[in-house]
Amino acid sequence: MDLVPTPPGTAPADNRTSQWGQLPPCIREVWDFFVIGINRGIVGPFVERVFQPEIHTRLALLESSHARGTDVTEYLRPPFQPQMNVGRFMLRGYGYKLRPHVDALSYLVTALYYFPHGEAQGNPLGTTLYRVEDELGAADLFRREKTEYFHKVGITAHPAAQIPFVGNALLAFANTARSAHGMHITAEGIWRRAFQSHLSLKGDSDHL
Repeated sequence: MDLVPTPPGTAPADNRTSQWGQLPPCIREVWDFFVIGINRGIVGPFVERVFQPEIHTRLALLESSHARGTDVTEYLRPPFQPQMNVGRFMLRGYGYKLRPHVDALSYLVTALYYFPHGEAQGNPLGTTLYRVEDELGAADLFRREKTEYFHKVGITAHPAAQIPFVGNALLAFANTARSAHGMHITAEGIWRRAFQSHLSLKGDSDHL
């Protein structure tokens, strides 16, 4: 399930938003407060301050590529206006595997909010962070401008930390060329409920 509220005054950019209007007004009010008020209004400015050096490095890379005439999507060209996107609510179950990767080039910071329920509380459903033997090169990051996996370019990743899957937890990290993360759900009968948002260069009218 993906939950994508649409900020007032913007046109839906994702087909998933068609389901938003089907939710009762009271539920939409709560999610609007969380996604726009908390996620965008509070968490966004906070992570932008915390990860300022990494964000500066990423924007400098984009600026230099633009100066060299690299053909990139419009939102990857200066001037940049980063903000937390409206994100999506994700439900993952047994067998789901996401190999070590970095997020799309347009994302400066990744934020994962955990919503464990029942037996999922405390189970190993949190994100795994990896230590990599080398970072992805600029050509790898620009090739598709999307999620890029380390194994596809021959870079080995070693598990370094398993983030606890507990309530009221927020995991945030800068999206650098070394920010390897992933997950693998090996327990049956439990679900990983998480909300993912990014400090993004995309606007609300752009597809997630």
